[in-house]
Amino acid sequence: MLIDRRLQLGTWAVLALVALRLVVGWHFLEEGVQKVLGGGFSSTGFFRQATGPLASVYQSLLPEPDSRGWLDLDRTKQRWQVYRDELGRHFDFDQRQEKEADRILAQHVRGIERYFRSHKDDVIQYTKGLEALNQSQTDPMNQQIPSLWAHVERNESEIGQLPGEMVSDLRDYWRSLELQLTGTRNEEQAAQGEFPIFTAGGFWSIATIDRVIPYFILIVGVLLLLGLFTRMVSLAGAGFLLMVVSTQPPWVVDAMPVHNYLVELTSLLVLAGTGAGRFAGVDFFLLLFRLGRKSKIQEDE
Repeated sequence: MLIDRRLQLGTWAVLALVALRLVVGWHFLEEGVQKVLGGGFSSTGFFRQATGPLASVYQSLLPEPDSRGWLDLDRTKQRWQVYRDELGRHFDFDQRQEKEADRILAQHVRGIERYFRSHKDDVIQYTKGLEALNQSQTDPMNQQIPSLWAHVERNESEIGQLPGEMVSDLRDYWRSLELQLTGTRNEEQAAQGEFPIFTAGGFWSIATIDRVIPYFILIVGVLLLLGLFTRMVSLAGAGFLLMVVSTQPPWVVDAMPVHNYLVELTSLLVLAGTGAGRFAGVDFFLLLFRLGRKSKIQEDE
């Protein structure tokens, strides 16, 4: 037969796969259109809220922490450690440089811990304000009533700013760490260019990600609806959603719910595993073309 029997499914199974592909494709298309036409898409807040074992990696993509990020001592130390490790790998530090980099990092960690202890009351007051703000933001009634939500946004604007002197002090700690760590490079290493602690550009910068994601989502949606390159596209979409889920691992306490992403991720894996585009999709004709060429080659032989 033209199509392998192992690839054949019952009528209801085929209809279910077609429906699943169209629904998931439509969702991606709708999200992509909104992001592309709406403009101003930003993943900054998304990466800023990352939690779990990869949080420091995602947050290292941010230009600078926000007010909450400046006050998160644990994440600050995690991000500093990531920066120190990446710096050493990038410039291929020798043993002496590795030891000096570790000393500089430990010195700055002790310094910022002392700073937090000396400003304990300010941090507690600010943290309590953020907790109250978070409760207001997650209150369903505030989300549904425009006037109440406007009040929450005003509070966010007021509470969401650290005192300027604290921002300045904390930024100085980050800059000092960058300056001293990069100062351990020799002349040959320094000639390779800068290695900023706050990501300013490059392929994996926030700016690049924000330009790519809307079009990526849009293209995934279009190709799923067409049933074109379904396996590859479904795996790409699943990989994207896996990244989303990894920013809020379900097993981490206080992580944001990601059940909807997990459901759609699993759906994409089903579409990839079954090659769902060959049912009422363009992949059917590609399959016919490949099988036809294979038969012709065998006949010629």
